[in-house]
Amino acid sequence: MSFQLSILKILAGQPGGRASLEIVKQHLAIFYTSGPEWPARMKRIASREPNLDIFGQRRILDHHCARTKDPREA
Repeated sequence: MSFQLSILKILAGQPGGRASLEIVKQHLAIFYTSGPEWPARMKRIASREPNLDIFGQRRILDHHCARTKDPREA
């Protein structure tokens, strides 16, 4: 769960809410190797929404790059 929140956080900081898989991997590597603070923070946030599934709920779209789904999209 905290991993999925990290992906959403990365995409939220990218232009248009989209990023290549390489960019997502780079950011994740930085977040998770910078110390225990990031995983602890994501775990705390994840506890507020235990059923979040960004892939199953189709909150992430596209196969060639990750992007958040516009709430107006069906």
